[in-house]
This record gives sequence, C-alpha cells and structure tokens, in this order.
Amino acid sequence: MHFDDRSRRVRTLKSDGEKVVGYFCCYVPLELLTAQRIIPYRIWGSMQDTISKANQHFATTACPYARSCFDHALKGSYDFLDGVIGPKTCDTFEKMFQVWRYELKPSFSHVIHVPNAVHPSSYAFLRSELIYFKNSLESFTGRRLSDNDLKDAISLHNENRSLMRQLYEFRKETPPRITGAEIARILIEAMSLPVQESNLMLERKIEELKSRTRHGTIKPRLLIWGTPVDDVSFIELIEDCGADVVMDDTCIGSRYFWHDVAETDDPLDGIVERYIDKTICPLKFWDVNDHKQDLEKRYSYLRQYVADFNVEGVIMQMVTYCAIHALDVPDLKDYFNEMGLPVSILEHDYSVATFPSLRTRIQAFVEMLE
Repeated sequence: MHFDDRSRRVRTLKSDGEKVVGYFCCYVPLELLTAQRIIPYRIWGSMQDTISKANQHFATTACPYARSCFDHALKGSYDFLDGVIGPKTCDTFEKMFQVWRYELKPSFSHVIHVPNAVHPSSYAFLRSELIYFKNSLESFTGRRLSDNDLKDAISLHNENRSLMRQLYEFRKETPPRITGAEIARILIEAMSLPVQESNLMLERKIEELKSRTRHGTIKPRLLIWGTPVDDVSFIELIEDCGADVVMDDTCIGSRYFWHDVAETDDPLDGIVERYIDKTICPLKFWDVNDHKQDLEKRYSYLRQYVADFNVEGVIMQMVTYCAIHALDVPDLKDYFNEMGLPVSILEHDYSVATFPSLRTRIQAFVEMLE
C-alpha cells in the first residue's frame, strides 16, 4: 500500500458525511473518537518523498519525520481531515502542531498533554486532560458522549488490539508464517480504517494465515526498536539483507496495541490506567531513585518480547534529531547486551536516500548473527 492509496476508504466515508480526524502518536485515546462517531486516521509522513514545503517553516535540523508529516499536509495529502489531534510528547511535534493549526486552520484541533512521569499525581492530571478532550469533542460534534458509548468503543478497540496480537503470534514460528514487511502493510491499512472495518480486515487476514504453509530458510531473528517505522520499504530493506523481523518496539507497532483498556465502571479510569501504566516509550519515567530499578521499570517488557519471539539480535533505529529516543540508546544498548543480544544502532534522516549506506551496515550485522 502506498501513501496516497490508504486514504481512499476514508475519503469515501467523508463524502458520505462521516467525520475523519487525523492523529499523531499512540498516546491519543482513540476510544473517545470512536465513541463520538469520528473516524481516527493515523497521520504519517513518507520516506519516499522529498521534504520541500515544510522546510519553509522549520529548520532542517528539526525532526525529519515531523517535517515530512507537515510537508504532506501542506501539499494537500490530508485535505479530507475534519480535524487533527496530537499529544504533547516532544518539542518538535508540539511546534509543528501549532504551525499546522495556524497554516491549515482545521475545523477541529486539540492537544493532549501527556504526563512524562509516572507518579500518583499523573493519574489525576491525565484524567483532567481527558475530560477536557471529551468536552472539546462534544463541542465539535454537538453530541454528548455517554459512558455506554465510551464502553462500547473501548470494547471495539480492545478487539482490534487482540486481533493484532493474534497476528503477531504467527511471527513466533520458525520460520515466521508472515514477514515483518507484510505485518507493516497490515498495520498501515488497519490504522487507516474505521475500527469496525479494521477488525473485519484483521479477522480475514488471520484466517488466511492459519491455512498458509510455512516456507523459507532459517534466518537471524531481529527486533526493531525506535522511532516510527511507517514505510514498508524500510522493513523490506532489513529483510532483504537476510533477516526475519519478528518483533518491534515502535509506536507504529507493538506500543500502539499491546495492552487493552480495562473495562471499568467509569470508562475513563481504564483509559487513564492504560495510557499511563501500560503504554511505554522513551517519553516515560518512573518515580524511582535507583538507576537499576529505573531500567527495569522502563525496559523489562522487552525481556518478554525477546523470550517469546526468540529474538537473536536488535536493530535500534532512530531519525536524526530525535533526542527522546537518542537519550535512551546508551542504557538500552547495555540492557540488550546484558541479555546476550548483539545490537546495531542506525541513525537515518527518514529518507530512502540513506538506504544504500544503511544496507551495508545491516548486511554486516546480519552476517555476524549467522
């Protein structure tokens, strides 16, 4: 699926009168959008296209992924959106979001402030942010959001997450029944559809995989960590070098769907718990004093990924100028090494132009694992 193709379905729904709102990051609680009969649509950039218009608004030393997203908006790729939502997770995305609102003037826009620290006060803070978000959506749609509507939306999105986890089960096999590139294509499609249609698409894919015969040779099994990987060609590049990408830790991957929202009496309680306790990325810090305890709080889930998916090596990749991810690299590299895992660290400018040099490094890393 190419970038320009994935909007076809929501453009049709938009012409039928549905509202479509774009969002950034896995910290946006999609349940509230679905409960308000709004179609959430993940905003991405493109590694295939040259950034041009966005460079008139941002220095080229700003995150190329954020600039690419805004570049596509300026070129009209997101002209079907009724609004845009973004969490406050990093300075570049926050500034880009403000410029987006100023230049493109969407009918609806909202920023969700996500707590960086996991602290007793964080839960009350995020709850107040979500109440503000809920009120903002109600003003936009003119429709009150009931607890029952929100509970139904939570159930739909939990089903979506469960289906994605079922899809990942096929990656545990040796050799995997599904490639990392195919997984990426499915996730791109899933995040571009209303959740009900996404669920049906995933169910069909799972049934197809159940009857698919495994084939291929045994290859080194890799986990990909880091900044968003929303271009299938990047995963294809790694797998073309002779490896199987069997697991990921990115926000367009397992961070997005790995944990459900608990179905609580007050639905906001379950949402707050998930997005504080269970959604983990380099943005998060815990209220601890001991460095080792801090590492376990932030990275221990990766041990389970490594064990469950029989990971043999890790590619830590990040776009240039992403300080949030870059600051985690030294500690996390050591953490993987302590598990006995070789690590390759790749920095790129979110462009296929870097692929030739990346290919050389990836090939050398894969050969070391064989």
